[in-house]
Amino acid sequence: MNARDCEQFEEFMTSRWPGLVRLAFGLTGDRWLAEDLAQTALASAYASWWRVSRADDPDAYMRRILINASKSRLRRRRVSEQPAATAREAAVSDPTASVDERSALLGALQELPPRQRAAPAGLVTQRLAGSW
Repeated sequence: MNARDCEQFEEFMTSRWPGLVRLAFGLTGDRWLAEDLAQTALASAYASWWRVSRADDPDAYMRRILINASKSRLRRRRVSEQPAATAREAAVSDPTASVDERSALLGALQELPPRQRAAPAGLVTQRLAGSW
């Protein structure tokens, strides 16, 4: 886009902003969502400014862009927000269970004679470190 087109778009955008936000608010009922929707419509208009500026009625063209953006938002939301048939809770392991297991294992090793304890000690260390 050249400098002249950028200037035209900026003038168009600043003069149409309040009306676009009002229309978007009528579609959404939410002020912040209305502003986001108006920004989305203006971004689309900027991308195809040559088409918007040459339309018979650029205001009607912008309203159509905004309405289509609103419909797209509703379609995406409707598809992505379908609730699951049943909610599953993620299983959480008890963090104290590993401490209890380690204590029991070390207690059992202490009961072994020193020579029997020496061979598996390396394995126990690997097991406790999680590399086994």
